[in-house]
Formats: sequence, structure tokens, C-alpha cells
Amino acid sequence: MTVATFHVATLMVLVAQQAVRILADEQLSGLEGRINALEKNNALEKNIATARGEASAAHLLASAAIQAALAIISNREEVFARMSTFIDETLNMSGPGRGDAHDELNTLMRETTRFQAMQSLDASARTFRNPPARG
Repeated sequence: MTVATFHVATLMVLVAQQAVRILADEQLSGLEGRINALEKNNALEKNIATARGEASAAHLLASAAIQAALAIISNREEVFARMSTFIDETLNMSGPGRGDAHDELNTLMRETTRFQAMQSLDASARTFRNPPARG
């Protein structure tokens, strides 16, 4: 795998993540003052469901991009190791140390991201190590 291929796959994941952040921010902004408490709660639940759907779509698109990139390279294990390292280092850089170190929601988000990303990478690795039988 060339460095360029790795960077393209990484860039695709980062673009998908940024799109989710932008869409989630747009969905959750501007609710204050426009609806009463009951409508606000219902709208918030709908916005959260929408943001979760958008995050799932971004995850699927990023996974498809990673699968496509990995299908054309031979040293997949090295790529998986580098992607895992990139994820860990990126999430560690965004950790506590800026502002409130006891920010439970940011910590939860970061660790959920780490868990989901590693789970996805592990699933991709298993798929390439043990491809399904064709029948």
C-alpha cells in the first residue's frame, strides 16, 4: 500500500466524520426560543435520531471506502496497525487537558468513538483474513 492510498482512506474517514459533526450541529442548533418545552423535547429527540442516522450513514460510507482501499493493497495488516495507531493518537490528543478534565460527555463520546472505530477495524480485518465462502 502506498502512503498516498493510506492518506486517501484516512482523508475519506475524516471527511465523513466532519460531515457528521456539521450535520449534527446544524440539526441541534437554533431550537432555543422557537418551541415550548414539550415540543422542544420532541424536536430534540427527532434531531438526535436524525444525527444518529447521519452518523450511521457516515460510518457506512467510511467503511465502504476503507474496504475499497484495502481491496487493492497487499500489506493490509500494516495498514490496519497504522489506522489503529492513528485513531488512538487522534483521540488521545483530543482528550482531557483542555478546559474541564471532568467533562463526562466528551470522555464518553471519545471512548465510544474509540470502541466503535476499533470494532469496525477488527471486523474489516476479519473479513480480509477469512473471506466468506462463495457459493
